[in-house]
Amino acid sequence: MHLIISKIKYTKVVGGCILDISFDDDNKFDVEGAIAMLPDEMKDTILGSVIKECGASSTGSCQSMFELNKCIYKGAPDLYFLA
Repeated sequence: MHLIISKIKYTKVVGGCILDISFDDDNKFDVEGAIAMLPDEMKDTILGSVIKECGASSTGSCQSMFELNKCIYKGAPDLYFLA
């Protein structure tokens, strides 16, 4: 199953997920990379700010990515999309 959340692709597999986005050496979510993948018209909206806020403590774990997406949805429900 593939999910695209804010233009970030996740691949769900048995026992966990593989995130098709880069993480830094400390396995922290690449906030700036995620924002760079947003369509230009969305980068300067509240969505960019919410991603920065929510992604600051996210790691590469599936649970962390789930929490990240809940946070983004809560912070910018009108701009959140799941395709």
